[in-house]
Amino acid sequence: PHASVVDDDGVRIRIAACLLDGGRAEIGITAAADDHRTECMRMTLEPDASSLDAPAGVAVDGGGLEAPYGELLPQRGRFVRIAGYQQLETRRCRFTVRTASDAGPWFAHHVPAALCLADPGVRDAMLHGIQVAVPHHRLVPVAARDVRLAARWPPGEIVVEAWELAGKDGEYTWTLVEAD
Repeated sequence: PHASVVDDDGVRIRIAACLLDGGRAEIGITAAADDHRTECMRMTLEPDASSLDAPAGVAVDGGGLEAPYGELLPQRGRFVRIAGYQQLETRRCRFTVRTASDAGPWFAHHVPAALCLADPGVRDAMLHGIQVAVPHHRLVPVAARDVRLAARWPPGEIVVEAWELAGKDGEYTWTLVEAD
């Protein structure tokens, strides 16, 4: 292995991966600087023994994958609502959102506390929940269509199924469906 220097123009790399017996993967990276003749890096990935029978991207034991708050998801306090991911793939995910919050009122004391629409923390979690399926870009909603808003959420949890319809030049179109 050798270092590959990246200048302002970048460097073209190739990543080759081979899945071996037992779920082990051998991965090598080469660079265009020497016409991809020499490896810049090689690694072997060993699977966790408890995950060998699980399909890729799906949690083991049905318990779900923990939401990466603090790592990838910056939300705090009343906005931390994702209980876990049951399915997580590139361009698709299914996750559970807690509908109850022990946080105080949403508005200042001089504004009526009643919500005309359901708890906004749940809607926020539905949107930021798909961030984990697109970790290489920060997602910011800029438009919405065919939205049906709830007056209240069912007690407990809801399941959100989300999938990407299109993605180009850093813009993504997703469908989100909520089920009780």
